[in-house]
Amino acid sequence: MRDIRNGWLEAEPGRARKWRLNPRAPPRPRPPHPQMGGSRKARNSAVAPIFRQKAEKAQAPSLEHSPSDSDSEMSSQAASDRAEAPLTRRDMKGFLADIRKSVAEELDKKLGPIMEGMADLSARTQATETKMAEAMETVQAHGGELQALREQLRSLEESNEDLNNRSRRNNIR
Repeated sequence: MRDIRNGWLEAEPGRARKWRLNPRAPPRPRPPHPQMGGSRKARNSAVAPIFRQKAEKAQAPSLEHSPSDSDSEMSSQAASDRAEAPLTRRDMKGFLADIRKSVAEELDKKLGPIMEGMADLSARTQATETKMAEAMETVQAHGGELQALREQLRSLEESNEDLNNRSRRNNIR
């Protein structure tokens, strides 16, 4: 197949020799490097120098720590906090209990209306399901009655045809 403007040519339905451009076709794949050879060994040996060049150009990030003003301020503040009052396990538990209590209150405030709405929807859904079940039972009952009526109609039609045939025979004689 030929490539025209990065689109594949596709056969029209019913015609084998006419081709049209398919605009939704993905672009045709190109080789990753124009100077690569055809074998895998040649491709791999051509790719390796490219990666080496990129690695040489890239600079490794510095791992050394340079002290700044903000670091010294933070360390002096932390040292003064530790010197003032060390936190005990009991203090931490008290803080965590206060935080839990405030979070629980906020959640109750925010989730209260949502829970009420969900309870209302649950009740409405249950009522709808009950009505649907009753309707399905009624439909099934009517289906059985309809089948019985069809059977009765068929037998009455046969009887009517039989009586009509007998009356015609009597009239002919």
